[in-house]
Amino acid sequence: AERFLGDANLDEKLRHSLANASVQVHSSMIKTCEDFYLNMRRRVYTTPKSFLDMIRMYMHLLSERRKEVHESRDRLIVGLGKLEETNQKVAELSEIMVKMKPELAKAAREAAELLKKVKKEKAAAGVIENKVSLESKKVALQQEQVNELKDKADKELQRALPELKEAVKAIDEIKKPDIAVVRALANPPEAVQVVMEAVCVLLKFPGKLSWETSKKMMS
Repeated sequence: AERFLGDANLDEKLRHSLANASVQVHSSMIKTCEDFYLNMRRRVYTTPKSFLDMIRMYMHLLSERRKEVHESRDRLIVGLGKLEETNQKVAELSEIMVKMKPELAKAAREAAELLKKVKKEKAAAGVIENKVSLESKKVALQQEQVNELKDKADKELQRALPELKEAVKAIDEIKKPDIAVVRALANPPEAVQVVMEAVCVLLKFPGKLSWETSKKMMS
């Protein structure tokens, strides 16, 4: 039994326990067949092939469950990666907007003050007409710079929105059964444990970083 279970990439202790359990189940079936014969006088046989078929069935089910866990882990990693990337870009854009806000307000005030000054100077003699023209060009240039800053901020925000939607979509595709499969693991693969600990950190979930804390968070 241990030889046939050798391809399952199991811990040695677990493989030994599974082999013993398989032998006990097979032995129990043999005894049950004998009891059935004594009670019903009908023969039912269990053979070494039945024993091997049972192990093969276990190997098949184990492979399917591992595949499901890996797929769930991959979807979770992709979703978390997209979410983290989007959070970083949103934070950067927010920081840019915060820094630009005083500059935009200052430029608007300067433009308003300059326009008032231009209006006053228009009423003056024709000797200051050239000066008014130069000041008007300065106002237009400042307004253009303000618009460029605003357009740049809008473009950065528009580029970030599709990535945010993609990250949210990836997270939405994670189903409750997927989380239940991960939570049911007694000894998860290292990659799964690292990802779930990262989720605990992102969500600021209380407790020491461990698999038990991660399972509480998934509950």
